[in-house]
Amino acid sequence: MGGNSVTGDEEILLEVDGRVIRTRIGDFIDEMMKKYPPTVRDGKDVLDTGSIKEKIRCFTVTDDYRVELAPVTKLIRHKISEPLLEVTLREGNRIKITQDHNLFTLDDEGKLKSIPANELKAGKTFIVVPTRLPHDGGAIAYVDLTPYLSDSWAASIEGEFLSIHDHPEIRIPVKFPITREFLRIVGLWLADGSFDGGGSSNLEIAVGNDPECMQVVERWASDFNVQWKRRGKKEGAVRIMPKTLASIMKKVFELSGDCYTKRVPSWVFNLSAEQVAEVLKGYFSGDGCAIGKQVRCSSVSPLLIRDIQTLLLKLGIDSTVFVEPPRNSSRGPSSPSSQVWHCTISSQEALKTFVEKVGFIQSHRNELVKKVVDKREFEKSFIPRIRLISEAGIKPATAHQLTAIEKRVILAQLDQVKDRTIRERLEKICNGDVKFVKVKDIKRLDPKPQYVYDLSVKGYERFVCSNILVHNTDFLNMLEEERLSSKRVSKTEAVSSQVPYEVPLRIGPSDYVPFLKDNKVCYIYLRGRKFGDIPLTIDVKLSVEDSPNSAGVVIDAIRAVKLALDRGISGPLIGVSAYFFKHPPVQLPDEQARQAVEDFIAGRRDS
Repeated sequence: MGGNSVTGDEEILLEVDGRVIRTRIGDFIDEMMKKYPPTVRDGKDVLDTGSIKEKIRCFTVTDDYRVELAPVTKLIRHKISEPLLEVTLREGNRIKITQDHNLFTLDDEGKLKSIPANELKAGKTFIVVPTRLPHDGGAIAYVDLTPYLSDSWAASIEGEFLSIHDHPEIRIPVKFPITREFLRIVGLWLADGSFDGGGSSNLEIAVGNDPECMQVVERWASDFNVQWKRRGKKEGAVRIMPKTLASIMKKVFELSGDCYTKRVPSWVFNLSAEQVAEVLKGYFSGDGCAIGKQVRCSSVSPLLIRDIQTLLLKLGIDSTVFVEPPRNSSRGPSSPSSQVWHCTISSQEALKTFVEKVGFIQSHRNELVKKVVDKREFEKSFIPRIRLISEAGIKPATAHQLTAIEKRVILAQLDQVKDRTIRERLEKICNGDVKFVKVKDIKRLDPKPQYVYDLSVKGYERFVCSNILVHNTDFLNMLEEERLSSKRVSKTEAVSSQVPYEVPLRIGPSDYVPFLKDNKVCYIYLRGRKFGDIPLTIDVKLSVEDSPNSAGVVIDAIRAVKLALDRGISGPLIGVSAYFFKHPPVQLPDEQARQAVEDFIAGRRDS
């Protein structure tokens, strides 16, 4: 059975009851279906979110190229044993999907167009990705430590503070404050922190030789009246006592892993924009720099770099991820851990936003990044060279027949575009919340039995997963049971009305098949008996291009309605409806309905 889905390990940002979470799509849907049993439709597990208490929203892209949160109406999964495709874009985004799952590009009219994965072409196809994921969760002032206390902690509650065994001078509030210094400490730890330096289980951060970062450590430690000390031959690491504080950072605030496995804690994704910026300030101050004409951060943890890219999108800062080729390391020359992942901010707009909202703790780095912004003359962002651009009379900056044109070139010539509709659409494309990135590589993955997953987003049927816009193809497969029921009724009535006697029949829609595109295939199977009671079977296949086939019917129906308006006729047009539609107010045999239309046109009847 076909897929039309993404693999379970693809990550997605979801808002659940107002709280944003980062999760693997498979983990989330599996957990929800464990909690609420799904129904089985066409071999797929489907959970209607209208029947559960959680309110779920995901990021989508509107027809005006704006990113917003939209309600998820269905959670879908099914098992497959077929090859998958791993699609990698030039700016580092990648996603694993079934071969018939759709991503998005631009059509010649400048509209979002779904394109099956098996039609993508490396080096040619442009794919839609978001440049921002807007959500402001509201500032979190504190976290109550009470639910996290256990016998394993060397602490108990005493009034408004924790009582640390043998350390009465330490004042850690039970309502742990989420201050600017704390958020910067989280970022610094993600960049250069650990819990086991020198055999200790204390919190350690490698900022001992950075005076301005040390000021952050000193202010935060002084809030709790805790001690710290520099460690190592060059005193490059700073150890913050006591161990209870380290336990809080690990068990409550989810700081874990080594340099190869670190992740941004899940709660960070639900912070306000200002608080997210403080975490990023700490991280870039530890692992980031201003170099050349860009700001860059680097890590040997690929998932951490992906998380940083997603946090930047929450602030409207577009970035690119790339990986250095493997190099020799203590873990072996071909080990994935020998790779270094980079996240770069290079467009002028993104750099300006970084300076305004994030920046560095170190003042000298802030001066450097301001100079980087000044070096950027313009933002090199491209729009696929679609027919709409040519119709607008937009001239490229070069005579070469390139597959894309710079956004700034389009914007500079918009005032010269006479057609208002074309001008407004191009302006929306250029100023929208998306960009268009070429496919770099398409890798075929060996088949194995596994679940694949999908969301239904009513009104859009597309959602952002792994920071790429993907299509909910199951909408095209008409999993909406109400629509299926309606289709079955209308199609069955259309056929049965032409048979002058009762006959057992089954008429119904089947799945949308992406590679057939606009081609509709009908299979007709008739079984009966002829003279002498001899069995007879007729098996017919009919194939038509659906749009023009339907367009002729619609045009004739509109003409009939115009005649009715001109003649002052109101109410249903019985004969016209019976001839043009499958489910009219009154069903008539085709010949009778056709004659009724001819009589209506000639003025011999009013309906």
